[in-house]
Amino acid sequence: MTDWIKFTHNDAAPHDRRILMIGYSEPPAEHQKPDLFVAHWHAGKEEWVSVEPPRISGRDHPDRVVIPVYWADAPDCPEGIEFRPLAIEDTYG
Repeated sequence: MTDWIKFTHNDAAPHDRRILMIGYSEPPAEHQKPDLFVAHWHAGKEEWVSVEPPRISGRDHPDRVVIPVYWADAPDCPEGIEFRPLAIEDTYG
């Protein structure tokens, strides 16, 4: 079971790893409903952004800014699976 924590401010959620977020993508549409994101803190932009696949050489993939409402720790990976480490461009790009 996931323990969801009401998002109160940027420093209340961990900045050093991926977390689950319920929130809105920015800019929010008029009648947009919240969605579920795997997100992390982007120190260069000072915003929460959704985790995107690694950048493909020669193609630009803009980070999707997330407006958080709730957050939770991401579950552990199943045995034999290892996440790609967050790269410097993920957090400072």
